[in-house]
Amino acid sequence: MVPDFDLTETAVRSWVNQADAGSRDGLSTSEREELSRLRQENRRLQADVDLLKRASPREVSDAELAEKIKQVWADSDGTYGSPRVHHELLARGAVCGRRRVRRLMRIGGREGRCKKRWRKTTIADPAAQTETLDLLQGRFGPGEVLDAVYVGDITYIATWEGWAYLATVIDLASRRVVRWTMADHMGTELIADALDMAVSQRRQPAGATFHSGRGCQNTSHR
Repeated sequence: MVPDFDLTETAVRSWVNQADAGSRDGLSTSEREELSRLRQENRRLQADVDLLKRASPREVSDAELAEKIKQVWADSDGTYGSPRVHHELLARGAVCGRRRVRRLMRIGGREGRCKKRWRKTTIADPAAQTETLDLLQGRFGPGEVLDAVYVGDITYIATWEGWAYLATVIDLASRRVVRWTMADHMGTELIADALDMAVSQRRQPAGATFHSGRGCQNTSHR
């Protein structure tokens, strides 16, 4: 007795796929899928090639110059601005203008770094005492008595409106900034104002000394 076969559509398709590689002409299912993937990848590559073909000669030249600028700027550790980059490019045989270099550096987010300019903050006074009194004798370590010894110095700060000068007065015992003043000059009153404010609010010990870093002055309470 011949058994009955349940020939469903799913079963027939399964048999066809199994025999696809050897019993049918053409490609197998997996080969067709791979061919489809390769065709899609080829279309993407062709689109990229077409895009490059549409780029103008100017854009291509800018891209090449931008790479040279990047190299020169990197060789300078990021310190060269457009004038020095332009000069170096010319020395290396590149043909370009300064404005073009500046534009490409701006687009690439590259700018030079200027070294901090040195400012002279100590001006000798010919009429000042030639031998300063060193009341501290080099004892600059923290002390136990507050408001007994003050030290201070002057520094300068670059701002959008010019140079600003900062004078500070520090208590050696606590290392706390007692007072500070700021002005657009470094005259005597800049330091005197900071010292006067510090002395006026101190706790009145037996005596106090102010050291400016260039000599000492006795500032015992009056």
